[in-house]
Amino acid sequence: MIHCKSCGNSVNEDSRICPSCGAPIVGEEQITEKEAASEMKQEQVEETSAKRHKKRTLIITAILAFIMISSAAAAIILHKSPKELYLLSEYKTYQKSKEGWVDKYGDKMEFQEKMMKKPSSSEMTLSGNIEMDSLSNDPDLEMFQELLNKATLTCKN
Repeated sequence: MIHCKSCGNSVNEDSRICPSCGAPIVGEEQITEKEAASEMKQEQVEETSAKRHKKRTLIITAILAFIMISSAAAAIILHKSPKELYLLSEYKTYQKSKEGWVDKYGDKMEFQEKMMKKPSSSEMTLSGNIEMDSLSNDPDLEMFQELLNKATLTCKN
């Protein structure tokens, strides 16, 4: 390594100009200022393109990492086994059929539920008050008529 005579910074032996101040390095050969300026510009262009390349590489790497992490998270969160998918589809089918059933028979089901909570009751009584004047002379039929007059039949439900 040699040192620049202008600024004192260390410079590679194969460099013709100082990267810090741009002064020509005097060695065995003298270089002109035009050559020094063109060499300086070329080094700046190379440095700028290298920075751009690093930026692009960093951005592309970050985007790919984001996509991979997002995909992995989605796979973990949304992953369902075939059994879970089957049961979920059966549950959804059940819910839809239940809604259809309620739409079609909802009023009847509501009425039936009310009847189960508080059922109605009815009572019916039959009595045998029969008057048969034509058969009043027959003692067997009189006894039968008297039994029918005293008999009652009651049904409750």
